[in-house]
Amino acid sequence: MKYLKVGVITTTHGLRGGIKVLPMTDRLDRFKNLEWVYIEGHDNKWFIKDVKIRPKDVIVVLEGLDTIEKVEPFKGKYLLTDEDQRQELEDDRYYVADLIGLQVHLMNGEFIGTLTQVIPTGAHDIYVVKSINGEKEWMIPAVKAFIKEILMEEGKVFIEPIEGLLT
Repeated sequence: MKYLKVGVITTTHGLRGGIKVLPMTDRLDRFKNLEWVYIEGHDNKWFIKDVKIRPKDVIVVLEGLDTIEKVEPFKGKYLLTDEDQRQELEDDRYYVADLIGLQVHLMNGEFIGTLTQVIPTGAHDIYVVKSINGEKEWMIPAVKAFIKEILMEEGKVFIEPIEGLLT
């Protein structure tokens, strides 16, 4: 089963088991549509009792975790879900889990490496690309100026780097 990271638990909230979650999505309202989550490292399916959307994070209350002592051990763990709860995305939007492992090519078709990580920033994501031989790693801003085409069905990303970006 393929798990999707939806957020990371940053700390507790209140005494009744609330958890602060740093979302891994730009659409916080998606949390309102989740019925349940897994917590990294645990097989339990935790049903969501309550969700409060805030400007920079989300407060989530899970059934069965009703004290601060019960949620304290989960700090720093990812909240996960599976493809059953995956929501359709708008055009030119992708799940990070789907981007990882794509082959990265220059516009002339030359294969340069594999997309290994997506780093979210305030302005845009950064795609981390590991070279074919694994000796180099490049950080490519995920903006139209550099990322020209993503072909999910073919497992490819086409980029047009500026001079010095791949040195």
